[in-house]
Amino acid sequence: MIDKYKILNLFKRLFNNKFFKYFNFVVSVVSLFYISNILSDQINYILELNYLALLISVIIYICGIFFLALGWSFLNNGQGLKNNIYLKSWYYSILGKYVPFKITPALLRYNYLKINNHEINLPTYSKLTVKEQIFIIFTASLFSIFFFLDNNLLNNFILLNIFLVLYTTFLIFKNKKVLICYVGFYYLSFLSLLSFNILSYGELLTSSVFAFILSSLIAFFAIGSPAGIGIREYVSVLLLSNNFSEEFILVLFMQYRIITMISDFLSFLIFKIYRKLSI
Repeated sequence: MIDKYKILNLFKRLFNNKFFKYFNFVVSVVSLFYISNILSDQINYILELNYLALLISVIIYICGIFFLALGWSFLNNGQGLKNNIYLKSWYYSILGKYVPFKITPALLRYNYLKINNHEINLPTYSKLTVKEQIFIIFTASLFSIFFFLDNNLLNNFILLNIFLVLYTTFLIFKNKKVLICYVGFYYLSFLSLLSFNILSYGELLTSSVFAFILSSLIAFFAIGSPAGIGIREYVSVLLLSNNFSEEFILVLFMQYRIITMISDFLSFLIFKIYRKLSI
């Protein structure tokens, strides 16, 4: 049996390590510099979006974001949708990911709960926050495995077993609702980007979507980079360079980035409007 508290403490030590923080910050800056050089002549291509594709993919992605918020609510044993303070605290913090060092969302949520006179002690809140990140990491790992699928039967068999091990690990946490929510987010994210590819390029480009999920998983550990900006794009080039040109990969991933950013901002805006109307 895996000791959940040992895992929580391991993540706490890792993210509080000063060397880890500054190393990630330097890597992020270098990655951004590298990407900006390549994309300097590609801005027009990035902004040449199919607006119908953008609209449909954003709507689907916003639905996926709701599952993330719902997962946080279930972690805190929140019930129902109306006046659910955990859902509200999650949406309140959604834009915090665009601040370096990844601590802002957690601080915003905790602040929101305190402002609204919700009783939660800091140690419990910290454990729940780290547990949420573990769920996200494992779920992203499940979906990332599909990037490596090929025509080799042995490789696929090994990947399938890894998938089963990760899935079984999820069950140790004994929270099926949370698992379903995070799987729902990544499933809808996958559909969102897939629909964008079909409507914009007339192709599925499935490997690029799985690469996007895998690169987001890797960028998760780059705490110095706001929302993984720079790291995710650089990793995508490494993952897909054998299938597509470097310029096409970065243009595509910057368009993916536009989809996710618009979805985040619209989700926050919807939350603010809903909050005003419900007062």
